[in-house]
Amino acid sequence: MPACRAWRKVRRQRSRGGTPLIRRPIGRRRVLKLGAASVLLPVLAGSATTAPAAADAAPDVDFPIEDGRHYPQASDESGRGYEVRNVGDVTWWDSYRGLGGLPVLGPPRSAIFAASGFEYQALRYGLLQWKAGEGRVVLANALEIMDRAGHTDWLYAARQVPRPIEHDGSTSFQHAVEIRTGWLTDDAIRGVFESNPDPIGRLVWTADHARDRWGLPMSRPERLGPFVAQRFQRGVLQHWIDEVEGLPAPGSVTSVLMDEVLRDAGLMPEAALASVDSAAAVTQAAGKTVGDQLESAINARLAGEPGNWSIYAAPAGSDAEVAIDADTVVRAASLWKIAALVETYRQRAVIGLGFDTLLEMNESVLERVVPPATLAPGQRVTIDYALERTMSISDNTHAILLGDHIGYANMQWTLGQLGLTATDVASTHPVTTAREAAKLLEVALGMRPANWSRTLADVQGMRTLLLGETRNNRIPARLPAGTAVAHKTGDLAGISNDAGVVYASTGPITIVILARDLPGHVRAEATAAEIASMIVGAYDPQVVSSSSPAG
Repeated sequence: MPACRAWRKVRRQRSRGGTPLIRRPIGRRRVLKLGAASVLLPVLAGSATTAPAAADAAPDVDFPIEDGRHYPQASDESGRGYEVRNVGDVTWWDSYRGLGGLPVLGPPRSAIFAASGFEYQALRYGLLQWKAGEGRVVLANALEIMDRAGHTDWLYAARQVPRPIEHDGSTSFQHAVEIRTGWLTDDAIRGVFESNPDPIGRLVWTADHARDRWGLPMSRPERLGPFVAQRFQRGVLQHWIDEVEGLPAPGSVTSVLMDEVLRDAGLMPEAALASVDSAAAVTQAAGKTVGDQLESAINARLAGEPGNWSIYAAPAGSDAEVAIDADTVVRAASLWKIAALVETYRQRAVIGLGFDTLLEMNESVLERVVPPATLAPGQRVTIDYALERTMSISDNTHAILLGDHIGYANMQWTLGQLGLTATDVASTHPVTTAREAAKLLEVALGMRPANWSRTLADVQGMRTLLLGETRNNRIPARLPAGTAVAHKTGDLAGISNDAGVVYASTGPITIVILARDLPGHVRAEATAAEIASMIVGAYDPQVVSSSSPAG
């Protein structure tokens, strides 16, 4: 059979191009207008997800359930889906997220099933396995399992998966690692094997992570029809060489759909393929999700606490699961500087704004800065330096100087394009909501679409600046040392704000805590730190434990 017939079409993400920028002056400020929004980076899979309000409406996007998540988009049947959830002490859901979740492994494609004395759950790009002896869920060596079941020849003939090399000549495991990684001779396949599959959600990706994801090579690269294929313990990568209508473009590398291979080989029992009614899942989840329980716990914690609080929290791939007064318009304080960060990077991409451009301190800025100013009239700094001072120590002199250059009206226009209509940074006293502050932060960090062709380098640049925030007495304060938090604080008299993304082991968690009408800051900061710890502990119990600092 020709190889091209054995493979289904691969879905490709498409981006919409924008029109050239138009510059026109408005007084001393400039308004930069962009045409149709363009998205280069994908949003974290499933990011625009909200459980439907009515239980009788079958959702078509994933949503939280008790101890897990339901994925209607995973099923071939309308109104039905598959679920990943913790079952007792078996952490299917926590482990799935820790191994990369939806962006790396795709959605679940079966229920849990038993085979050969083990329990499994099929994913689009892998197979989860419960190892009772070790007390953990891991990615199974799916190709080795198929070989043991006698499917080696079928894999080669029907799916063009290279046969495994049985004896590599190694004398130890480490020797085998050295030999088999030496088989990564196809540059394109090696690049995918080694690269971070989710650079938005995962800050670190090492050779150990790559081996955890793919296992070791089981074959050398082999030309099979229109592509070069290489087999690994946990998947197969294909480097497409020939141009074939309806198949991936030459030069692209794709991963074999492991759920289809396992299903077609008959390794999943029929009962495991039965999906779950999505509307019924909504009803059953009501009041039982982590978000529901967490919101109740936070409200209880805030009872009797001075001031008024707006709180938003959501794990990666979800809209708000905790929303307490999240749509009330409040003073933004220095959170407006996130808008300045986003607008500066947008202008660099759209009109070529140079980060080495010099900004000159002037009397106008001096008049608007609460003394003491950190620059003298005539002193000049680069945009790059002004951004660093604005984000790391919230320096108002540099922030206003930068804001004057990029234009407050331009920031406001971008906010409108992003649908953030309650946030106002062009007024004397900027305002926002907890929900909109979260969404703007997620735009900066690549977790939501932008209104320009944003690159990974843009996201990494903005993320580095947000990771450099030095005021860490709120969201990060009670998390274990070394936990990465990209955030921005903001303070005024009676106001204490912090908006951040915590890079937990199970994926990013967005947290916005806005407190106002406070008699003082110290108690509010300690309360915010405790609430952030509660949120992260609920979504990622591996990060927050009893050994965490007491604050």
